Amino acid sequence: MLAAFTLTSCNNDDNARAGYENEKIIINSEVQSLNKRISYNNSVVLDIITPSAGKNIPAQASGMPIILVAEINPPVYSGKTFKATHVVINGNYDYVSYNTEGEAYVINISNSNIPQLVVQAIFPNTDISAVSYENGKLFIAGAASKAAFPAISSPGFVSAMTLNNGLLTTNYVQTQLKGSVATSITSVGNRYYDVSGGASDLVALDKNTNQIQATISVTDLRAVGQISNKILILRGTSGVKVYDAISMAPQNSFSTSVDVPGTKRTIDFIGNRQTIKVPTNLAGVDNSDITTNAVSVNNQNVFLANGGVGLYIYKNENQALRLVGSIAMNGSCNYTMSKGDYIFAAMGNGGLKIAKMVTNAQTLNCSQFPTYNGSVWLDVNSN
Repeated sequence: MLAAFTLTSCNNDDNARAGYENEKIIINSEVQSLNKRISYNNSVVLDIITPSAGKNIPAQASGMPIILVAEINPPVYSGKTFKATHVVINGNYDYVSYNTEGEAYVINISNSNIPQLVVQAIFPNTDISAVSYENGKLFIAGAASKAAFPAISSPGFVSAMTLNNGLLTTNYVQTQLKGSVATSITSVGNRYYDVSGGASDLVALDKNTNQIQATISVTDLRAVGQISNKILILRGTSGVKVYDAISMAPQNSFSTSVDVPGTKRTIDFIGNRQTIKVPTNLAGVDNSDITTNAVSVNNQNVFLANGGVGLYIYKNENQALRLVGSIAMNGSCNYTMSKGDYIFAAMGNGGLKIAKMVTNAQTLNCSQFPTYNGSVWLDVNSN
């Protein structure tokens, strides 16, 4: 079953760190009330379309049946509607973070067709940018309100939350960082790593003590990722830098196209370095609404959150990415994450979409049958 945990920002308990004495985590584990936000009304097989042909023209023989399993309406707190910012999966649990202001959810996905919201945590006066899971802990990156917490010197923070059988708790340690907001977080070995905006630091923290072990100042940081004991950071203006995860010594760097200032980005890995052009001049879509917000690699499939033109799907074939098509999900696709058979897409105010790839699908050749044109009564018997 798919279980979802959500994290939302609000006010802390007695374990709060200096400067955040008034903060509390508000836990809601009333499954019945939480699951009122899940809708199955639009659960259908999704059309994979050919972008160049127009948003509503189905692609031919995409070879990748995808079903929209459920939609989770965005949470509302103190009159504010939250937007999903990040998703991470561990086994049957899916952790979803939201801002503004932040919260987090856990979704139980053990029953693949009926996901359940099982717990919600609200962090008042706080935004959550990203989450990462490892070994029973949820690592959180975000920003706290200086107006609500005047004792803090800067808004950016990272937190390590100890989970209880996979569920959210109030047992967490928060570490203040330089910068206006912590934007991305990952973990490897004995450390977890964060990048922050404003001051633009790459920070390494010890997993056991939550103490900062290393800080490297780099301009315009957006995302951090790890692969093969290397830490990679993505910058908006000058590309990617690679560091050794232990020594933090620089290993390599390469440039990318100049990005829009202040926007969220993610980083993932597959094969050799490739460049994919952002689609433009599509019918019915303003070019200003087309921007690649996130990327997720799942086996040989690559998913791109392309803003106003929805979710794009590529397949890695002989170290080249072939466009399979795109899925329009009624909104701007701000974030995507895929693991196993699941695809998660955050659609701004449209909430979170949960889709599933049908890997064992069987096709039926219907060309031998006449086309039903509606001229006769169609009787579908029970059973």
